[in-house]
Amino acid sequence: MHKLKKSLKGIAKNIAVSFFFTAFLIFLFYLFVERQVRPYFTLISNLSYSTIKNENQTISFDQVEKRLTDYPNYGTVWATIKIPKLNLELPVYHGDTLDILRYGVGHLAGSYFPGEGGGIILDAHNNDAYFGTLPNLEVGDTIVLDTVYGEYTYEMTESKIIKNTEEEALPVKTEEETLMLYTCYPPGYVGLTNERYVVYAKLMEVGPENENN
Repeated sequence: MHKLKKSLKGIAKNIAVSFFFTAFLIFLFYLFVERQVRPYFTLISNLSYSTIKNENQTISFDQVEKRLTDYPNYGTVWATIKIPKLNLELPVYHGDTLDILRYGVGHLAGSYFPGEGGGIILDAHNNDAYFGTLPNLEVGDTIVLDTVYGEYTYEMTESKIIKNTEEEALPVKTEEETLMLYTCYPPGYVGLTNERYVVYAKLMEVGPENENN
């Protein structure tokens, strides 16, 4: 019996050591390899997805009614978001299903489009290739939405950490046009989280190309 207990202790010890080294190797891979190659796989995915999903649509903006005359189809790219401070430039898709968020930034269906005067809600994953660096933005930083019908420049006004149940923190109806970018919090966390990081920005400038639409 004593030998059996000793043998079991030895096996348990070996399992614990193996588990530790396996977990350590996975951590090293994530830290030094996965984060380096992820942007390249993201770029390839974006290109292939855009080729399949992009459609020839005529989308223009009615300056009198302050609304789009034709809206982009679900799952198609209608803009590029540019955040100079973070060196980010990503495609924006209409819709924000998990499948769409694999390839870029999602636009919450039901929220407004640039120029329409309401809340524009965009979301993306919390890794460095997408919105993982949002916490590095500061009040006054610039965010540009280069849409298929013109360019809109926004200025960050504030940021918040909210619960995923706080829908009132992401209002669609706003007194002035407000761009809201959000992602899971904390940055880089893998798995489910009940917190979100939100950046709010106000409209500052509309590109001259919009004036004649």
